[in-house]
Amino acid sequence: MAGMFLLPGCATVITGTRQDIQVESQPAGAVCTFTRAGETLGSVATPGSLKVKRDAEPMTVVCTRADYEEARAVMHARTEMATVASAIIGGFIATHIDRGSGAANRYETSLRIELTPMSAADKAAARVAAQAGTTASAAVAAPSPAASRFDGDYQADIELIQRTSGGERLNPRHIEVTVRGGVGTGTVKHPACGQPGELRLSIDAAGVVTGTANTVNTDRCQNHTATLAGRVEGRDIRLTITRARHESAPTDITLTRKAASASAP
Repeated sequence: MAGMFLLPGCATVITGTRQDIQVESQPAGAVCTFTRAGETLGSVATPGSLKVKRDAEPMTVVCTRADYEEARAVMHARTEMATVASAIIGGFIATHIDRGSGAANRYETSLRIELTPMSAADKAAARVAAQAGTTASAAVAAPSPAASRFDGDYQADIELIQRTSGGERLNPRHIEVTVRGGVGTGTVKHPACGQPGELRLSIDAAGVVTGTANTVNTDRCQNHTATLAGRVEGRDIRLTITRARHESAPTDITLTRKAASASAP
């Protein structure tokens, strides 16, 4: 009686279910994305390699690089007749391959893509399309805030303490703020400085106000950070400004809503 010897396992043991594919492009620096049966397997920057699961289905590779035409390639799998367990029985060879795991299939181990430079007209068109897409994405990502009963234009003229070599003195500032959807943006203008400081605040549903401002230092018009805290009272916003270098001397101000943009609270 002939003896039969079976090795443990199947083709998976010998060849595995995954393999590396080395990707190169001319010129280098492209990004190549692999898809198969509608599924994205991964991307690689050239030159580089990507590990993929073996399968009988073909893979599509799409490579892109700035100022070059998109390039595509299709990688087909070939079947490996890997013999894992065999026995001579009556003169016949019995073979077992694990087809379900994908181990019976293998793709080429390397891929080289040639990229074609865009024409000057195509480059210009691509840049315009990219800018349009960026603008549209920003509009979607930052929808207009919902209207708030505190919306309107506000202003105030105040005097803030400034320390100098001759002691402390008061210097004027003019504040303009526009509130939309409970979010306020505006400026703090020092009469001796050409560039105003930026002011930002938010108002919650109860009318509580928090924010920050650059009140602009009299000395060389440098930035001077301040925090804002207060609440809406009637038609006005009453705030306390606490400046970083004058924390012991906060200043109370009232932002008055302009009549032209007033909305009844």
